[in-house]
Amino acid sequence: MGSAFDGAEAVKLFDRLNPRPDVLLMDYRMPIKDGVTATKEIRTIDPASKIIFLSADETAREHALKAGAISFLIKPVRFAQLLHTITQVLDNQ
Repeated sequence: MGSAFDGAEAVKLFDRLNPRPDVLLMDYRMPIKDGVTATKEIRTIDPASKIIFLSADETAREHALKAGAISFLIKPVRFAQLLHTITQVLDNQ
């Protein structure tokens, strides 16, 4: 597994990981490459990737879902809500 400081690093890390993670958590505002752009690029690498988008910016919801995010949560996110969403995403495989 791993974590990335920015969207560009997230794409590079995802491309190198083997096996790939079951779920990715993506933020919207990041340096170098935003989360929507990173999501599009990750979905190009692996169209089956499951990305849960997290943002304090509600206006990012539509862009994130169009980019391929499977779910969108508004920050701050309670741990129970995040765990429930991850479980739902994994159960729907």
